[in-house]
Amino acid sequence: MTPFFTTLSAALATTDQIQMSVSAVDEDTLRVILTPKVEGDLPDGKDADLRAALSLPLVITEKAETLDERFPDMLREYATQRASLQQSLDALDALKQANAKAGKQKAKAEAKSAPAAAESKNDSAPASAGSDADDDILL
Repeated sequence: MTPFFTTLSAALATTDQIQMSVSAVDEDTLRVILTPKVEGDLPDGKDADLRAALSLPLVITEKAETLDERFPDMLREYATQRASLQQSLDALDALKQANAKAGKQKAKAEAKSAPAAAESKNDSAPASAGSDADDDILL
């Protein structure tokens, strides 16, 4: 049997802090609630669901004997699920950063090619419209 705090440290690997609450439901049943503290605000967007899922608490209501036997396994499963969510969120963050970097590089490339395109356009335009304008006037 894995010691309690060794098991608890596995759940902490994916978050900075977990609050734990234990209350009696009846004479031999306990409710254990582990609530992770997720850093930062929950943003809008595609990754908001992942960030919200990372903040979901683990709620277990069981007899004390069952908790003695199964709590470490329940906690390990919770930690594994949170680690998987964190990996998905990290992958999304990496994609966002890569897209932002590619967008900046594209904007720089377009900015460099814009003056060259403008010069090319000016070279093909007539040099002076003033002298030709007098020829078009008929009196």
